[in-house]
Amino acid sequence: MKKIITLLLVCCMTTCALFGCGSAGTNEADVADENTVETDINEENVSENTELPLIKVGFVCWGYSDLLGNQYKNYFDYLAENVNLEITYATAYSSEEHIETTENLISKGVDVILDYDCYDKMMQLCEAKGVYLAQYTLDISSPELKQQLETYSHWLGYSVCDDYETGCRLAELMYEQGCRNIATIAIAPGSSAADQRWNGVVDTVAKYEDMNIIAEYRNDDTGEFGAAVQNMISIYSDFDGIILMGGSDGASDSVLQALEIENKIGEIKLATVDIEETSREDVERGALHVIAGGQYPDPVMLFIPVYNAVTGSPMTDGPFTLYGKNLFLETEEDFENYAKYIEGDVFPYTFDELKEYLRVYNPDATFEDFAEFYAKYDIEEVVQRHAGMVE
Repeated sequence: MKKIITLLLVCCMTTCALFGCGSAGTNEADVADENTVETDINEENVSENTELPLIKVGFVCWGYSDLLGNQYKNYFDYLAENVNLEITYATAYSSEEHIETTENLISKGVDVILDYDCYDKMMQLCEAKGVYLAQYTLDISSPELKQQLETYSHWLGYSVCDDYETGCRLAELMYEQGCRNIATIAIAPGSSAADQRWNGVVDTVAKYEDMNIIAEYRNDDTGEFGAAVQNMISIYSDFDGIILMGGSDGASDSVLQALEIENKIGEIKLATVDIEETSREDVERGALHVIAGGQYPDPVMLFIPVYNAVTGSPMTDGPFTLYGKNLFLETEEDFENYAKYIEGDVFPYTFDELKEYLRVYNPDATFEDFAEFYAKYDIEEVVQRHAGMVE
């Protein structure tokens, strides 16, 4: 019977952003302090395509300076060039900031808000003003909230990445890499993405008789991850792997620095979620062994059924759930294809490919067909689909 030893547990409950959009020609709005959200300085990105009805979109992210947030915004700017969108970018982190930002966006006259963390109070504000609301990339935080949101006529639905399955796959790949005594590290409980990945890792490790979680650490201060790793190294001589549930906000940097200080690069293998600017280099030097990411198309894909609903041609009879996924990279070849086909000059889904699922162009488009199209997303599928399109 396997024994899970809890090394450190810090439960600072928070509503946490995922981990990770930006575009030329638009200014970034940041949270000025812990309790203040500035949305007034956001510039609007107005599409030149006036043949379609104008849709005013409020897009809310935790920030736009990290790689994932920057990718979100770049992709939406591309979409706005092809559809008649007027986008106001805003930021929010805490529940209070999400609610305040919702009020600000409604006052700006948006038709629909896309946010990564929605609350009933936000939905009440939107319902009262006839503004649509949808959530991207994260599961709804509780069954009770999901049930409540679905009582509103202006709640459209949400998209969610395969975070539980991502955790399962991370554990499987680390096992294949030879890891048997691992540590799990994440932000404090409360983030749907981190919690689901954590559960996936725990459940998968339990299936292997010779694989154990020897240490656990959870803390919202990602800067403390390195010290925790150093402590683990001093206690466990057979420590050979780390699964980090999210590498953004300096998390992976903190862990890698600790491994370097302890001269354990390559000896203790690292798996994480969120592709960072240095991830390819870390793989090439043997410091990073498994990474999941590439989920940035998710808000744009969510917007396809959202756009159909807002323009009066919904694809479902009620709120929908759209499922996305992470991609997995282990080798230099994986990164070659990822850099060329996922983060290259051509987005994973071009507008011409998405156009087929917009009912203003194709009245016969169905949600089922679109969901099936998106469910095929992986590196090999994009490479095949864009063969001859990417140099």
